[in-house]
Amino acid sequence: MITVNIPVIDYDGMEAGEALIKFYTSLGFDSKKHTLNPKKVKISEADFLKMTEKMKSLNLDNSTAASFMMLNYGPSCDYTMKNGKVRLHTGWIVTS
Repeated sequence: MITVNIPVIDYDGMEAGEALIKFYTSLGFDSKKHTLNPKKVKISEADFLKMTEKMKSLNLDNSTAASFMMLNYGPSCDYTMKNGKVRLHTGWIVTS
């Protein structure tokens, strides 16, 4: 398990799914090499809520879908996490 800073990403012009993939790739995920387990990626409640609102704003025509996408594929919310940090638990990515 390691803890890193939440990546700073320019989401302008992206759709929510593309932005979420960019979040994970900035942490080291490579879809050509890895399988992702988002349940093993943890962020604070405040960061989760901010990220969800951002994803909803990127999909204004279907903000409900963006919210469900975050629940299914977004990082997990961990109430013990400090804001601005991401905890990557062992197995968050597995080499395919």
